[in-house]
Amino acid sequence: MAAPVGAASGSFMSEQGPMKETLARALGLTVAQARAAFGAVRAVVEADGPARARGVELLAVASATLELGEDWTRTPIATPAEVGAVVLDAAGRRVLVDALLIPACIEGEVSAAGEAVVRSSAAALGVRSPWVDVLGALRRRRVFAVKRQLFRNAPDGRRVLQRAWQEEGVRAIFSVLWFVLGRHRDPALAARFRALAGLPVGTFGRRFHDELTGRSLAFPGEAGGMPERMIHHDLMHVVNEYDADPAGE
Repeated sequence: MAAPVGAASGSFMSEQGPMKETLARALGLTVAQARAAFGAVRAVVEADGPARARGVELLAVASATLELGEDWTRTPIATPAEVGAVVLDAAGRRVLVDALLIPACIEGEVSAAGEAVVRSSAAALGVRSPWVDVLGALRRRRVFAVKRQLFRNAPDGRRVLQRAWQEEGVRAIFSVLWFVLGRHRDPALAARFRALAGLPVGTFGRRFHDELTGRSLAFPGEAGGMPERMIHHDLMHVVNEYDADPAGE
């Protein structure tokens, strides 16, 4: 990718004309805003020290899609004050704070230092996001707290609750509560998913079965399993080859 030019006017333009769509263009960022956003991401990645393997990969991708060039090491860490000086609108600040959860989870574990950087950034930018609180629950491996936040704030969670209420009324709400508490059981449903083990190797159903069992994850109908209405979440993990650790989530 060509290095960004036109920095004096604050716009991203190539000498050869318009370039392909990037995150910088999609969000309408200026060069200064892109550098600040990247610097905030780098601050989280390097909260515990030099970036590790996944962090390096993330920074390289972020630098490219923000049109800052291939050498991400040339864009320094940005403090919350520096970010706030160029990202002025509330919507942009909220998007950035929520995006900082990705580098906080990228190595598969949420560190106290990484969480602290995200929290200090949110505070300095005046952002209140329910997702910031998920970091603490992830770091402490408090499954119930994570589930509660997902059902309360995630669009998927709200859709599931709305659909459950429309189809089954009060009974469905109790079923959802039972799931959140990790008490839901449906042996017949679980058996249907376990039967996927009989499919040929290489089929989608067999791969889905092997992915869940290989990661010691429960099937719908088993204790701790995802509700059947939300099974598309786990299916997308398989399709996109995302791991089930915090980085993958």
